[in-house]
Amino acid sequence: MLIINSVLNKWQVYTPIATNQVVGLTNNLNGTCVIYFATPHNLVTNDLVAIINFNDAVNGYRIVQSVVDNYKVVVSLALTNTVLRLTGNGIVMRFESQRVEQPSDIINLPLLNTEFVKNKVWV
Repeated sequence: MLIINSVLNKWQVYTPIATNQVVGLTNNLNGTCVIYFATPHNLVTNDLVAIINFNDAVNGYRIVQSVVDNYKVVVSLALTNTVLRLTGNGIVMRFESQRVEQPSDIINLPLLNTEFVKNKVWV
């Protein structure tokens, strides 16, 4: 579980969902990088993602700045000018809100057995 203030200034409770693999990165040399995915990513602008086990300089929480296409997104990340391109095999997790509008929506939440007691949700 992750509790953060989203980019829209609304407190949220999120759960991580493994969605894809990062296979490459291009440094745009302007404080942003293009992230390459192995399969279509299904992300949209302002999605919060975590990159794990790709590269120490890249791993961490990122917000999707823009979507290039089904396999690439731009994130805010300043790397040194000597790093132009990276390849590897990392895990990407997106974060899904655990808030619901009404109690009957609870059945559709992707609760994790290892992280949540199934009777705890946020309405």
